[in-house]
Amino acid sequence: MFFLISKILHFLLVPLNWIIVMLLISIFISPRKSKCLIIISLVLLYVYTTDFALNYLFKKIEYPMVWFKNIPDNYDAAIVLGGMAAAGKKPDDRTHFPGSPDRLLHAMQLYKLGKVKKIILSGGSGEILGKKIPEAEYLKNVLLLCDVPDSIIYVENGSRNTHENALLTKELVHSKLKNPQPKLLLITSAWHMKRSIGCFKKEGMDVTAFAVDSQLPDERVYISSFIPNQWNPGRWQIIIHEYFGLLSYKLSGYI
Repeated sequence: MFFLISKILHFLLVPLNWIIVMLLISIFISPRKSKCLIIISLVLLYVYTTDFALNYLFKKIEYPMVWFKNIPDNYDAAIVLGGMAAAGKKPDDRTHFPGSPDRLLHAMQLYKLGKVKKIILSGGSGEILGKKIPEAEYLKNVLLLCDVPDSIIYVENGSRNTHENALLTKELVHSKLKNPQPKLLLITSAWHMKRSIGCFKKEGMDVTAFAVDSQLPDERVYISSFIPNQWNPGRWQIIIHEYFGLLSYKLSGYI
């Protein structure tokens, strides 16, 4: 039920939907009220397509990136959270990455550098209706194509959200890793790390953050930050999803 409700509420929180609704309403109301709605819509559209508010929100939530050289060589496993591949997209004889594949590629690099001994892929199908091949299965195929040994890859393919990532990965770690107190590296996007760390700690797992896929530019403020950008609505989707996720997870006791 929580999974379904979160999907519906997330749709209702998308600013572009409200902008479109307000513009449609303005057609059927009095000219004075219509003008007011149009102005509000245009202001929201400006904020929605520029960087300055977005970068502030990302800065408040993102975990810092770290250099590979600063990661010790003694981690038992890297836990890679899904959310990067379009599982089930046709043709399904390959893995499609509509988002950033950094979570998987950086995990593979950590293994190649000898920083981690195992790679745990966590991610099922996020579909509300129907069944599709779990994302973790597609990600495993990519690792195998890159000559990562099958023996060091563990798959958790039942989770549908970050809470379930932590819950089911804990079970897998306890059953697969011999070390009773394993050293674990958690790999996910920088903007998703706060919620992820909270979920894993709530399940009693001690994990170290390895953030990837930062949405932040460098520290300088450019004039272009105040110029509308066609890519920013997609970035707003990320930040709305994550702030809403943090709030809903806190209310649900998941973090």
